[in-house]
Amino acid sequence: MKKLVLVLTITFLLAPVDSVTAEDEIETSILIDEIGAFRTDNESFTQSDGTQYPILYSMEAFHIKGSLSLDGGEGLTDKCLNIYVNPDINDIPISTTISDENGNFDWYMPTEVRIEELEGFHVVRIEFEPENSVAEGCESDAGGGFEGSTLDIGVLVRSNVDIIIKENWQNPSGYAEGEIVEGEVVILRDRFDLIVEGEIVEFHKMFWNDSEWKTASIDRDVTDEDGSANFSFEYTQFNVPQHHGFSADEGKWAVFVHFENTNDLYPLFVEKWLNSTPIIMPCTPSLLESACESTSEETVVTTPVNPGNEVPSIGFTHLIAIYFCAAFSYSRRNNTSLQS
Repeated sequence: MKKLVLVLTITFLLAPVDSVTAEDEIETSILIDEIGAFRTDNESFTQSDGTQYPILYSMEAFHIKGSLSLDGGEGLTDKCLNIYVNPDINDIPISTTISDENGNFDWYMPTEVRIEELEGFHVVRIEFEPENSVAEGCESDAGGGFEGSTLDIGVLVRSNVDIIIKENWQNPSGYAEGEIVEGEVVILRDRFDLIVEGEIVEFHKMFWNDSEWKTASIDRDVTDEDGSANFSFEYTQFNVPQHHGFSADEGKWAVFVHFENTNDLYPLFVEKWLNSTPIIMPCTPSLLESACESTSEETVVTTPVNPGNEVPSIGFTHLIAIYFCAAFSYSRRNNTSLQS
């Protein structure tokens, strides 16, 4: 009997002792209900294969709504989750969020956190990391008996742009018929002030007719390494060469600038119009001129008219002197004829 008790005792001592391991931790899961730009936007882009990507905007705030729950669906209360952007490149979270009494979270920080990425596809990660104490993120929650969980979401980041007039085509004196109208604009990302290169800009040449703007033609140019695009055309005053049945009332013209994403695969840039542009009007001849004179470089006369390369001018004093000389000469001629 003693031998049997001894054997049982030794067997018990040699048996493995159960301990709490990662295999015993309760599984968790993250569900994202919504991710979008600003506080309420919920736009998405769908690729040809059916994959959807939420749309965010470069250097703009965005929001995330979701939940952290146990594998059975019960929400986890008061748990900290880290939020990353492109975690394979940057392992520092941009922010954190805390689950409420139902395990839900609603994250939005408009003045503190923005998507600091240029246009293109990026990854937003929401991660529950109870075993880690993350720099600038959540503190460790070890011992809680929960496994961590991760959810990656692919997003499309788009950029808004500004259209800046670089070479103003306004002419306070107006344009003469046949004069060349020239202008240049620059396309910039509106938050970074970085130029947009290699994109098409449309210049809509408009004429005023029947109390509204009508399109005469559309010229296109591609932005260069400085983000610039330009246009030029001959001012035809009342005549509309492209539409013989119309005329430009008052000789009034304008150029509206249109920028739109030209990528065939996905929209990287947001469409932009610049309609508040200079009005192109005909010049008004002065009292000393019978017609307007063109100020275009193509028609400017540069040949010197005197050795000093200065155009002589007649001032008021010169006019008085010329008047008295003419009067004196007239008087002498009259006196001579009377004497004879």
